[in-house]
Amino acid sequence: MRGLALGATLALAAFPAQAQFRLDLNRIFDTAKNIGQATTDMSEAQEIDVGKEWTATLLGAEPLMDYPELQKYVNALGRWISLHSERRDLPWQFGVLESDNINAFATPGGFILVTKGLLGRLKSEAELAGVLGHEITHVIRKHHLRRSKRARACRSGRTCCRSSPLGAAMRR
Repeated sequence: MRGLALGATLALAAFPAQAQFRLDLNRIFDTAKNIGQATTDMSEAQEIDVGKEWTATLLGAEPLMDYPELQKYVNALGRWISLHSERRDLPWQFGVLESDNINAFATPGGFILVTKGLLGRLKSEAELAGVLGHEITHVIRKHHLRRSKRARACRSGRTCCRSSPLGAAMRR
């Protein structure tokens, strides 16, 4: 509800008081609705779907290593750590990407990938557990979803401002 009020306020504040303009209420209400949707939390099922999409994109760039024993080991360690989290019911999945880059990725819904390059730099299982724990925390705290939600809200607000007479004047 706060998002709808914010959207309506942004839309109306963009109009100069004394200027003549054609008020497009449908556009204002659509923008307010978009801002409202952008600022609401998504369900766990939606979060998992988003995570699957983002993970598919990562796997399209770099495949998983063809080393089943290593994949099983990283998955088992990651799942054990995730079982001790406040979101233990997510369908946690862990994997190792065939990449020499030193990086790790977490996507919403419990999908975590580390690179072969990162694994090569780690000196112990404890260090791997630390990396996996760090990525698990991103999922638990919904860091990626919050950032995505803020970006959607900003895009909706920009759309509203661009369509206003003030926005048109600023583009000239």
